[in-house]
Amino acid sequence: MHRVIVGCLIVKNDSCVLVQEAQKSAYGEWNLPLGHLDEGEDILTGAKRESEEESGLKLKVDGFIGIYQHIKSDEAT
Repeated sequence: MHRVIVGCLIVKNDSCVLVQEAQKSAYGEWNLPLGHLDEGEDILTGAKRESEEESGLKLKVDGFIGIYQHIKSDEAT
């Protein structure tokens, strides 16, 4: 199973916006606002939705940084 994680680098007042993780495995750690892409959702729409949900901010996506792939060792076979 492949999962697509999407998010945004949010810059506000010349600072980068981070959120604190709520999941037990990473509770309290700071991270970019990220989440899973919903089925049928395009990447930019998903990134905006997840970032707004995580940050509580209303966002305007005005650029694209890139796509990166990471395959966990237990998924490589």
